[in-house]
Amino acid sequence: MAKTFERFGFTTPLGEELSEATSRLPDFSRLGDGDLAQTAIGQGSLLVTPLRMAMLAAVFANKGVMMKPYIVSKITASDGSTLKSFAPEEFLTPTSPQQAELIKRMMVSVVNEGTGYAAQLSGVEVAGKTGTAENPHGAPHAWFIGFAPADDPQVAVAVIVENVGTGGEFAAPIARRVIAAALSKGGESHD
Repeated sequence: MAKTFERFGFTTPLGEELSEATSRLPDFSRLGDGDLAQTAIGQGSLLVTPLRMAMLAAVFANKGVMMKPYIVSKITASDGSTLKSFAPEEFLTPTSPQQAELIKRMMVSVVNEGTGYAAQLSGVEVAGKTGTAENPHGAPHAWFIGFAPADDPQVAVAVIVENVGTGGEFAAPIARRVIAAALSKGGESHD
Protein backbone atom coordinates (compact mmCIF):
# COMPACT_ATOMS: atom_id res chain seq x y z
CA MET A 1 0.00 0.00 0.00
CA ALA A 2 2.83 2.42 0.86
CA LYS A 3 4.43 1.76 -2.53
CA THR A 4 1.14 2.46 -4.30
CA PHE A 5 0.73 5.82 -2.56
CA GLU A 6 4.33 6.59 -3.48
CA ARG A 7 3.84 5.48 -7.11
CA PHE A 8 0.82 7.81 -7.43
CA GLY A 9 2.87 10.74 -6.18
CA PHE A 10 1.32 11.31 -2.75
CA THR A 11 4.84 11.47 -1.24
CA THR A 12 6.49 13.43 -4.07
CA PRO A 13 6.66 17.22 -3.65
CA LEU A 14 5.33 19.28 -6.56
CA GLY A 15 8.24 21.73 -6.45
CA GLU A 16 8.72 25.32 -5.41
CA GLU A 17 6.21 26.81 -7.86
CA LEU A 18 3.23 25.32 -6.04
CA SER A 19 3.23 24.82 -2.29
CA GLU A 20 0.71 22.51 -0.69
CA ALA A 21 -0.02 20.72 2.54
CA THR A 22 1.79 17.41 2.74
CA SER A 23 -0.32 14.27 2.55
CA ARG A 24 -0.51 12.46 5.86
CA LEU A 25 -0.13 8.76 5.34
CA PRO A 26 -0.17 6.26 8.19
CA ASP A 27 2.83 4.08 9.01
CA PHE A 28 1.59 1.16 6.93
CA SER A 29 3.90 -1.33 8.66
CA ARG A 30 2.05 -0.70 11.94
CA LEU A 31 -1.47 -1.14 10.57
CA GLY A 32 -3.51 -4.23 11.24
CA ASP A 33 -5.68 -5.72 8.51
CA GLY A 34 -8.75 -3.68 9.50
CA ASP A 35 -6.89 -0.36 9.58
CA LEU A 36 -5.14 -1.22 6.31
CA ALA A 37 -8.51 -1.89 4.67
CA GLN A 38 -9.88 1.38 6.08
CA THR A 39 -6.92 3.31 4.66
CA ALA A 40 -7.40 1.61 1.27
CA ILE A 41 -10.88 3.15 1.02
CA GLY A 42 -9.78 6.58 2.23
CA GLN A 43 -10.73 6.30 5.90
CA GLY A 44 -8.73 6.30 9.11
CA SER A 45 -5.76 8.62 9.61
CA LEU A 46 -5.20 9.19 5.87
CA LEU A 47 -5.30 12.88 4.83
CA VAL A 48 -4.78 14.07 1.25
CA THR A 49 -5.48 17.37 -0.51
CA PRO A 50 -8.16 18.00 -3.13
CA LEU A 51 -5.33 18.89 -5.55
CA ARG A 52 -3.83 15.41 -5.18
CA MET A 53 -7.24 13.84 -5.69
CA ALA A 54 -7.83 15.89 -8.86
CA MET A 55 -4.42 14.74 -10.06
CA LEU A 56 -5.44 11.15 -9.32
CA ALA A 57 -8.64 11.52 -11.36
CA ALA A 58 -6.60 13.01 -14.19
CA VAL A 59 -4.31 9.96 -14.27
CA PHE A 60 -7.23 7.81 -15.37
CA ALA A 61 -8.34 10.45 -17.86
CA ASN A 62 -4.81 10.71 -19.28
CA LYS A 63 -4.08 7.04 -19.99
CA GLY A 64 -2.01 6.54 -16.83
CA VAL A 65 0.13 9.69 -17.03
CA MET A 66 0.04 12.26 -14.21
CA MET A 67 0.74 15.82 -15.27
CA LYS A 68 2.44 18.41 -13.08
CA PRO A 69 -0.15 20.99 -12.01
CA TYR A 70 0.22 24.71 -12.61
CA ILE A 71 -2.06 27.65 -11.86
CA VAL A 72 -1.47 30.08 -14.73
CA SER A 73 -0.16 29.65 -18.26
CA LYS A 74 2.01 32.77 -18.17
CA ILE A 75 3.06 35.78 -16.13
CA THR A 76 3.32 39.04 -18.03
CA ALA A 77 4.91 42.40 -17.27
CA SER A 78 2.99 45.68 -17.52
CA ASP A 79 4.41 46.18 -21.03
CA GLY A 80 2.87 42.86 -22.13
CA SER A 81 6.14 40.94 -22.33
CA THR A 82 6.16 37.41 -20.95
CA LEU A 83 8.15 37.07 -17.74
CA LYS A 84 7.54 33.35 -17.29
CA SER A 85 5.41 30.76 -19.01
CA PHE A 86 4.14 27.36 -17.95
CA ALA A 87 3.17 24.44 -20.14
CA PRO A 88 1.86 20.92 -19.59
CA GLU A 89 4.62 18.69 -18.23
CA GLU A 90 4.56 15.00 -17.36
CA PHE A 91 5.10 14.40 -13.65
CA LEU A 92 4.71 10.64 -13.14
CA THR A 93 3.42 7.53 -14.91
CA PRO A 94 1.88 5.60 -12.03
CA THR A 95 -0.12 3.09 -14.07
CA SER A 96 -0.45 1.57 -17.51
CA PRO A 97 -2.83 2.78 -20.23
CA GLN A 98 -4.71 -0.52 -19.92
CA GLN A 99 -5.19 -0.15 -16.14
CA ALA A 100 -6.20 3.50 -16.58
CA GLU A 101 -8.83 2.48 -19.16
CA LEU A 102 -10.22 -0.18 -16.83
CA ILE A 103 -10.52 2.31 -13.94
CA LYS A 104 -12.04 4.92 -16.29
CA ARG A 105 -14.75 2.46 -17.37
CA MET A 106 -15.53 1.72 -13.71
CA MET A 107 -15.69 5.47 -12.97
CA VAL A 108 -18.14 5.93 -15.86
CA SER A 109 -20.25 3.17 -14.35
CA VAL A 110 -20.25 4.96 -10.96
CA VAL A 111 -21.81 8.02 -12.61
CA ASN A 112 -24.13 6.17 -15.00
CA GLU A 113 -25.37 3.48 -12.62
CA GLY A 114 -24.07 4.14 -9.11
CA THR A 115 -23.54 6.63 -6.33
CA GLY A 116 -22.22 9.37 -8.67
CA TYR A 117 -25.46 9.74 -10.67
CA ALA A 118 -25.81 13.39 -9.53
CA ALA A 119 -22.71 14.21 -11.61
CA GLN A 120 -24.42 13.20 -14.88
CA LEU A 121 -24.48 15.80 -17.65
CA SER A 122 -26.81 15.74 -20.61
CA GLY A 123 -24.89 14.72 -23.72
CA VAL A 124 -21.56 14.28 -21.87
CA GLU A 125 -20.24 11.04 -20.43
CA VAL A 126 -18.76 11.77 -16.98
CA ALA A 127 -16.38 9.46 -15.11
CA GLY A 128 -16.26 9.77 -11.35
CA LYS A 129 -15.98 8.31 -7.89
CA THR A 130 -17.83 9.38 -4.78
CA GLY A 131 -16.45 9.19 -1.28
CA THR A 132 -17.74 9.68 2.23
CA ALA A 133 -14.90 10.30 4.66
CA GLU A 134 -15.69 9.57 8.28
CA ASN A 135 -15.17 12.53 10.58
CA PRO A 136 -14.71 11.97 14.32
CA HIS A 137 -15.86 15.56 14.98
CA GLY A 138 -19.22 15.47 13.23
CA ALA A 139 -20.92 14.64 9.95
CA PRO A 140 -18.80 12.93 7.27
CA HIS A 141 -16.95 14.85 4.57
CA ALA A 142 -18.41 14.38 1.06
CA TRP A 143 -15.97 13.75 -1.81
CA PHE A 144 -16.24 13.42 -5.57
CA ILE A 145 -13.42 13.09 -8.09
CA GLY A 146 -13.96 12.81 -11.79
CA PHE A 147 -13.39 13.97 -15.34
CA ALA A 148 -15.24 14.60 -18.58
CA PRO A 149 -15.92 13.93 -21.35
CA ALA A 150 -14.88 10.40 -20.48
CA ASP A 151 -13.67 9.52 -23.99
CA ASP A 152 -12.00 12.89 -24.71
CA PRO A 153 -11.16 14.34 -21.27
CA GLN A 154 -10.96 18.12 -21.03
CA VAL A 155 -11.41 18.68 -17.28
CA ALA A 156 -10.65 16.78 -14.06
CA VAL A 157 -12.08 17.81 -10.70
CA ALA A 158 -11.99 17.02 -7.01
CA VAL A 159 -14.72 18.32 -4.72
CA ILE A 160 -14.81 18.03 -0.95
CA VAL A 161 -17.64 19.40 1.14
CA GLU A 162 -16.84 19.16 4.83
CA ASN A 163 -19.26 18.03 7.54
CA VAL A 164 -22.31 17.37 5.33
CA GLY A 165 -22.74 13.67 4.55
CA THR A 166 -22.30 11.53 1.47
CA GLY A 167 -20.29 12.29 -1.65
CA GLY A 168 -23.08 11.24 -3.98
CA GLU A 169 -25.57 13.58 -2.37
CA PHE A 170 -23.42 16.67 -1.73
CA ALA A 171 -20.16 16.62 -3.73
CA ALA A 172 -21.32 15.03 -7.01
CA PRO A 173 -23.84 17.79 -7.87
CA ILE A 174 -21.18 20.44 -7.28
CA ALA A 175 -18.76 18.53 -9.50
CA ARG A 176 -21.43 18.40 -12.22
CA ARG A 177 -21.75 22.20 -12.13
CA VAL A 178 -17.97 22.71 -12.16
CA ILE A 179 -17.51 20.30 -15.07
CA ALA A 180 -20.38 21.93 -17.00
CA ALA A 181 -18.88 25.39 -16.45
CA ALA A 182 -15.41 24.22 -17.54
CA LEU A 183 -16.74 22.56 -20.68
CA SER A 184 -18.92 25.56 -21.58
CA LYS A 185 -15.75 27.71 -21.76
CA GLY A 186 -14.96 25.77 -24.90
CA GLY A 187 -18.18 26.88 -26.55
CA GLU A 188 -20.31 23.89 -25.54
CA SER A 189 -23.43 24.37 -23.46
CA HIS A 190 -24.33 21.81 -20.81
CA ASP A 191 -26.70 21.52 -17.84
